[in-house]
Amino acid sequence: MSSKKLLIKNIEQESRSWGITAVPTFVFDRKAVVQGAEAPEVLATEIKRVLAATEK
Repeated sequence: MSSKKLLIKNIEQESRSWGITAVPTFVFDRKAVVQGAEAPEVLATEIKRVLAATEK
């Protein structure tokens, strides 16, 4: 198996271990996940929440 295929396979396995089942899925700093098409405001809220938690 080529190194690119192996990398993709590893990423797929890691994604499944996080419970990702939808496309698109947004993962923020491995602390928050938003699955499916969401409004920009939803994504912005999660980004702000993760940033606030990271700054503490």
